[in-house]
Amino acid sequence: MIEVPLAQTSERIVAVIPTFNEAGNVAQVIARVRAAVPEAHVLIVDDLSPDGTADLVRAQPGYGEVVHLLSRDGERGLGNAYRAGFAWAQARDYTVVLQLDADLSHPPESLPALIEAVSGTDAADIAIGSRYVPGGRTEGWPLRRRLISRAAGAYVRAVLRLPVGDPTAGFKAYRATTLKAIDVATTTTSGYGFQVECLWRAHQSGLRIVELPITFTDRVAGSSKMTLGVATEAASKVMSWRLESLRHPVATPVVITALLAFVAHLFYLRGSLLSDEGGFAMVARWWDSAGGHLYGAQWVDRPPGLISVFWLANQLGYYGPRIVAGLVAVIFVLAAGWAGWAARGARAARWAALAAFFLVVTPVTQTFALNGELVASTWSMIAVAAAITLVRDRGPTLRRAVGFALLAGFGAGASLMTKQNFADAVAFVAVLGLGHLIIDKAGRGRLAVLGGVAVVGFAIPVAATALWAARNTGVSDLIYAMYGFRIDAARVMSEGSMAAANARSVDLAWKSLACGLLPVLIPLLILGVRRLRRPSPLLFAVLAALAVELVGVVFGGNYWPHYLIGLSPMVVLAVGVLATDAGKVQWSARALVVVGVVAAVVLTPIAGQVAAQTSSVTKVGGWVAEAAHPDDTVVSLYSHANVVGETRLRPAYPYAWSLPVRTMDPNLTELYRTLTTPSLAPTWVIGWDRFNTWKLDGDHRIEQTVAREYVLVQTVCKHPVWLRRGVERTIPADPCADGQTYEVGP
Repeated sequence: MIEVPLAQTSERIVAVIPTFNEAGNVAQVIARVRAAVPEAHVLIVDDLSPDGTADLVRAQPGYGEVVHLLSRDGERGLGNAYRAGFAWAQARDYTVVLQLDADLSHPPESLPALIEAVSGTDAADIAIGSRYVPGGRTEGWPLRRRLISRAAGAYVRAVLRLPVGDPTAGFKAYRATTLKAIDVATTTTSGYGFQVECLWRAHQSGLRIVELPITFTDRVAGSSKMTLGVATEAASKVMSWRLESLRHPVATPVVITALLAFVAHLFYLRGSLLSDEGGFAMVARWWDSAGGHLYGAQWVDRPPGLISVFWLANQLGYYGPRIVAGLVAVIFVLAAGWAGWAARGARAARWAALAAFFLVVTPVTQTFALNGELVASTWSMIAVAAAITLVRDRGPTLRRAVGFALLAGFGAGASLMTKQNFADAVAFVAVLGLGHLIIDKAGRGRLAVLGGVAVVGFAIPVAATALWAARNTGVSDLIYAMYGFRIDAARVMSEGSMAAANARSVDLAWKSLACGLLPVLIPLLILGVRRLRRPSPLLFAVLAALAVELVGVVFGGNYWPHYLIGLSPMVVLAVGVLATDAGKVQWSARALVVVGVVAAVVLTPIAGQVAAQTSSVTKVGGWVAEAAHPDDTVVSLYSHANVVGETRLRPAYPYAWSLPVRTMDPNLTELYRTLTTPSLAPTWVIGWDRFNTWKLDGDHRIEQTVAREYVLVQTVCKHPVWLRRGVERTIPADPCADGQTYEVGP
């Protein structure tokens, strides 16, 4: 560390401002701080910025007297910079220490109010310039950043129970005694988690924290230092602090298992989005656009609960679906542990969480990807856990029981409104409730009331979905998309060759064995048969829900690997119960879980490397994105909706999957109208499948139309790409072969 000499001072106030490549802002932030608080000194803590930030600080008026520089040559990071700056301030007996960013997002003009809040006889220990108290706001932030900021704050408050509206804020005033009380030098976070760590320590020490409203504006110059690694560190640290304070024999191992599931998902972060995954992200991206279809420009046979999740994922950027998949996996593991604890106690919670871990991590069922099965199964798991908690011995207090009943019903409804064939939670909650009504004569009145509350909870997501549909293309259109379409599609599939589907069904059976689902189901069924003579509402509920899940897998038709995710809720609950049972069943269940966990841990890094390889989908879609203008449109013939998603262009044709094309537009009438109508015609056509695949273009009408209206400009990774005649674009080389960029015009 290189410390610039400075004159001793008796001033009480110092503003500590960390910098890295802030040459465009540093002079202005120093001037505004000095203008707002003339008596304050300014300390710039610079991490050897290569853009000359330090030289600009040395050139400021008052340098060495009221403006100081601390150049650090150690480990970079916001937390490290603040620790160094605070230590510098403590060594010089400042009584009030301010912190703010150099990017001018924190208004220096608000510093006097913060200083006043930590001064005087009724002084607070920490004053926060807050965006999220009455009067506070943000300016210039896109929706994505607002959502991330709000979500981060909600996460911190929920996990740490921190009574602060803006816990991630970096605009604060500390009393020097506060920094000593929280022992700031021993904090461990290197990134933005430092802000939360200081508040958490202050809260744990009983110090007084106040919030004052500010207007937060986006940075004026330079670039943000937030990265995925910084965000991951902050999220994991927050959970670890909570666990350290709890040290709960049940919660701690379950939460650790859930966090490990998220870490495992990070191995797949940079992989290409799968067909459904990228396709649903594309549908969500164009949801609000014109088009007159169920989701604006697109029609897809899924309820809005799923598309809403993808809309949220899109706000996190390109890797948003994989990040959300990891978060959903965390919730699934936590809910599995909760269900196991409610059913059989602490040991069942731990074994259920471990089973959930390998089921949401194994690459066999593609749980690394965000899909309807993963999200719906998580809602089902939450409903199951809430329902078991509701009816367990003695049960919770009435007020809490009402909450659990609402959650059980809501989870069951949300599962169905996410993936329309996921009725397992409905079956579980209904059978469990009816079973206890039969055997619990003394508590029937209470159970009946709570059953009604569960129905209300179920109605909330269902009614919300119906209301959304009524305001768009109509409830009947949504019902057809969720159920009527599947009947028509099954007929279309039966009229064609079933060879591929039959082969996938055999492959699915092998995958169920490989991922551990089948080995767990067999002892469960054996145990169930043995105990049928002993009435157990929980057992009957598990078997009923499992039957519904199996029907969903068998009659799904296409037998994709992710269908197996639907079996996970009952399997993990069964594992929790079996692992605490007596005799050989207990050890068999535990052995299967251990094998599954070991296999998942070994395979995940390998599968993650394979998934990270750039696919032809990414190359073709990326090629079109590079060549296209932002207002271009695209059609992919006739499948791989994720190709359309990779282009980032608006889809011109409402059916991006092959089955809707074959079912909704079997004669390609809508596609022909799209290609031949000037106002609808896409700028680009991608030939993913041959024109007459599935015998769709038997009269060659689409092939002839494309030849007439479009120019073949490139074959990208063996897939032809056409550009509409009369349109000029710069055509890149094929990324799968050597070539040169050239111009294509009329």
